[in-house]
Amino acid sequence: SFATWHSRLGHPNTDVMKLVFRNCNIQPVNNTTPVFCDSCCLRKSHRLHSGPSTSVYTAPFEVIFSDLWGLAFVSSTCGFQYYIIFVDAYMRFTWIYLLKNKAQTIGVFKQFHNMVKNQFQLPIKALQTDWGGEYRPFTAYLNDVGIQHRLICPHTHHQNGVVECKHRHIVELGLTMLAQANLPMQFWIMPFLPVFT
Repeated sequence: SFATWHSRLGHPNTDVMKLVFRNCNIQPVNNTTPVFCDSCCLRKSHRLHSGPSTSVYTAPFEVIFSDLWGLAFVSSTCGFQYYIIFVDAYMRFTWIYLLKNKAQTIGVFKQFHNMVKNQFQLPIKALQTDWGGEYRPFTAYLNDVGIQHRLICPHTHHQNGVVECKHRHIVELGLTMLAQANLPMQFWIMPFLPVFT
């Protein structure tokens, strides 16, 4: 049967199975394709479904989500190749900073932290990141100023979904505005910044 051959051949996908049958002149007894294979469903799944977040935020700057975008497809006219965003979990307000390299990330966060203290007179209680290499230098600073560093699990971008959606929105809207203005890609920062300023 189809299911027996599927098991014997190492659980290939349906297209591979049909190719093997055709090229090797195999006529399975029951030539119906199974809807799914339990073993394939259990062992070939790459990501478990995650439901909506149950986190409740009660005050501004309780948690800041952050992520770095880049390396840009083209360096900007000013040499910028990255941007970093900080999104407040409670207000969903977004701050965007341009960077020429990843090494500037910690300096930009310190600048953002000072702005929050001076403009809002509120502490940042936690910073949530994907623990990318650009966030490794944050450890000492965050410990010194008493900010908790919340890390998402590797390769689970849905856990940092707020900033992932913001990235998509910034890039899609920015590139649309760039196309409408008939500007070359080197001017990508011009429409990216007004999205959230």
